[in-house]
Amino acid sequence: MKILTLLFIFTLSLSAFSQVPDISTLKIGKRSFSYFINKAIDQKDKAITRAIITVHGSVKNGDTYYKSVSRMAKKLNLKDSTIVLSPMFKESQDQRSSKEIYYRPWQDWWIGNDSIDGSRLSSFDVIDVLVKKLADKNTFPNLKTIVLTGHSAGGHLTQRYALGSRLEDKLVGVKLKYVVANPGTYAFLNKMRPVIGSFDQFQVPSVRCAYNDYKFGLKNRNRYMSKDTTKKMISRYLKRDVTYLLGEEDTGDVEQTCMAQVQGRNRFERGNYFKRHLDKYYPTNSHKLVTVPSVGHTQYGMYTSEVGSEVLFQD
Repeated sequence: MKILTLLFIFTLSLSAFSQVPDISTLKIGKRSFSYFINKAIDQKDKAITRAIITVHGSVKNGDTYYKSVSRMAKKLNLKDSTIVLSPMFKESQDQRSSKEIYYRPWQDWWIGNDSIDGSRLSSFDVIDVLVKKLADKNTFPNLKTIVLTGHSAGGHLTQRYALGSRLEDKLVGVKLKYVVANPGTYAFLNKMRPVIGSFDQFQVPSVRCAYNDYKFGLKNRNRYMSKDTTKKMISRYLKRDVTYLLGEEDTGDVEQTCMAQVQGRNRFERGNYFKRHLDKYYPTNSHKLVTVPSVGHTQYGMYTSEVGSEVLFQD
């Protein structure tokens, strides 16, 4: 299986970093936001049946995420029916236009905090705008599925957005699917955390850090994440189509704060513990955990693997 996976990835690697389209800009209020896309977001197209929004990691290399997913669409003969959109979240130190939305360095956009450009637009507000544009039946009358996926920091965003967004319930004729790939931590739904080294034992950890504050838990949430009660948020989240996509070799460096350590020792372990947490305390959840053999912390390896591409392109 390991050899087959590596061969599958290698067949794409020779052409994976070909030309990327010019970056596009969307006006949001008085501000603008940049993204890569393979179709016009405001031009009617009856051929489109699926949209994939792929969110970059902390390196903010949206172009490489765009290339990985769009190459898979082409390889699977789905490029004409698939929109691939990769947002570009900017931070205060990044090159940007005077009107562009931007965030404090490092983790603010990962977890839906407000921008610091004066607009106070959460990164989740931005995702809401993109989803609404794609779900517009006047533009894409036959679009059936929107996939939101992110790897690493983008995985942080995807998991928290799936938990906090209320937009999905308002969509008509469009299914929203979330693929959370290799994030460093998760927003746990209660105060219990895994007993490290055990299979399914959980306890209130004996630590003095704010391990249950947002982004690690649901206490002291930010503006966007505080729109609903905790109970309502959890109830909604459990019903959503969420897949946790984990690289089986993603066992290297990861955040080691006190709050993160109580979730597990590495990304692969933390993802498995989080799903076990859901199954133990919220057994009605409809979420799935899928692992990718022979792949570590690489969005290219995750998305272009046989397993990853099946998760992204099949319902």
